[in-house]
Amino acid sequence: MAAGVSALLLLAVFLVPRGGVWIWKLLPQLRGIDFVRLWFLGVSGVVLTAAAILPVPPLFRSVLSVAAMFTWLTVGPMPLPLPLRASIGAVAALLCASLLVRSHMPWAQTPRRVGIAMVLLVVGLYLWPFSGPLPIVKTWQMLTLPADPASRFIAIYLLLPVPVVLLATLVHVGGELAALGETLAWLVFMWGPGALLILSIDPTQIFASITTFATLLAASYGLAEPLQELTLRRDGY
Repeated sequence: MAAGVSALLLLAVFLVPRGGVWIWKLLPQLRGIDFVRLWFLGVSGVVLTAAAILPVPPLFRSVLSVAAMFTWLTVGPMPLPLPLRASIGAVAALLCASLLVRSHMPWAQTPRRVGIAMVLLVVGLYLWPFSGPLPIVKTWQMLTLPADPASRFIAIYLLLPVPVVLLATLVHVGGELAALGETLAWLVFMWGPGALLILSIDPTQIFASITTFATLLAASYGLAEPLQELTLRRDGY
């Protein structure tokens, strides 16, 4: 289901006119990375559609979904270094997958361990100096700029994962809140695309936001399937 929804979103972004120019007229004019990005939308949309419709093994569908996300993180127009965007994508997808499984298997230990590990990695993303100062220090500097409301707004948005991660920790530690897992996963789905929209300076970032949402959605639900199978084997559910 998630792969099908993601595929439809990718195909919609692929087919929508850019500046009033239809896709079949635009493709011959594109060169380099813009050509690659546009073809990624079309090819990944068709592949994920086929994977959602055809009776393929769940693991194969999961591999395709994860590959689509990492391909987009590599070629997409995101204002982050490649190691940082890949790290954020991997942690977000695994955290969401653990929350999705946890909501359906509240007493299982495997998704709990995976989820807690991802929570610790989220903390690490704020503390690891990917380029320049620590992300948490840079965010605090933006938050305390007295004459720049836009920077403060962006800093607050960058700190929004903190309460979500705290709630995810409670979901994974206590079985009583496990039902919130899927809701929290959808909040994570929305955060990355929302950041791109806030930072957008041209219409291409809107397309990038939708594509980021679609690929993260597909990868998270794709990872949830093998994680659920692993839970059934290890935890006896």
